[in-house]
Amino acid sequence: MKYNDKEFRSVDSDDLGIENEEPKEAGEDNNEVLKFVKDALGDKVSEVIASKKLVSHPVCMTAKGGISFEMEKYFNAMQPEAGMKAQRCLELNMNHDAVKKMKELIGTDDEKAKKYAEIFYNQALLIAGLPIDDPSGYADLVSSIM
Repeated sequence: MKYNDKEFRSVDSDDLGIENEEPKEAGEDNNEVLKFVKDALGDKVSEVIASKKLVSHPVCMTAKGGISFEMEKYFNAMQPEAGMKAQRCLELNMNHDAVKKMKELIGTDDEKAKKYAEIFYNQALLIAGLPIDDPSGYADLVSSIM
């Protein structure tokens, strides 16, 4: 379970065990954006944070706590009525152009900024290999932004 003294970890884990520098644009400004996105998504996510690991993608979804996304998929395939869910943590790449665009919209066009937050959430689910609740609604949402 190790290679060169590095422990193997799931990439969907909230703790990869690596030390990265803080996002370049850390600070109060980010806290407002993170709070806005959390409020827009409500209980769909347990937390919204500025990512320390994203470089080219705007978002990713990580699992917090003891249940991974793979465990969620497995148990839901075996016992769908149990409805087991991993705690979802949405990570935003604060240096990505799409996130910067949403940041500009907050305070000037909150409805459009909420659409961005919803799109980011669905993109993160798709990237993590998780199903989205309403594929048709997602397609309409993307079209409404274009």
